[in-house]
Amino acid sequence: MNAKKNTTTEYTTPSTPTTPPALPTIPTTPHNPQVSIIDQLLTKAKKISDITEAWDGLSPSQTNLEPEHFDLDMILDQPIIVLGFSVRSGEKSPFYIVFGVFEDSKRPFTVACGGSVVIKKLNIVKEKRAFPVKGIISMPEGKNYYDFFSLK
Repeated sequence: MNAKKNTTTEYTTPSTPTTPPALPTIPTTPHNPQVSIIDQLLTKAKKISDITEAWDGLSPSQTNLEPEHFDLDMILDQPIIVLGFSVRSGEKSPFYIVFGVFEDSKRPFTVACGGSVVIKKLNIVKEKRAFPVKGIISMPEGKNYYDFFSLK
């Protein structure tokens, strides 16, 4: 016998929506140690954006500055002071959002940078906790990469 097996599955929708069971509550008495611990944890809880958009050095929100975002070409070869950076995920590799000020005008800015040499140098600054740091982002003559040089 070559009987064909029924492989279709029928889904039924309940006629009345079901409500998930209520979660148990913890009595909120001053003598309940669980409440005290939970209250302490809640005061230490961080916003998810503080974690996913973490900054090394200073962030714009820590300084109350309102930086203007520039393309990297707009800040090349200009003396800057880097106050901090944030690592972000790119399509191909991570890149940094650099937060700084122009040394001459004190104008705050952010710029996206994915140059591996610049990133390596900023990581050294991070490891040594040396923010703020002065320098110039430039493309060395005859080279095809960006570097972060000390001011002369």
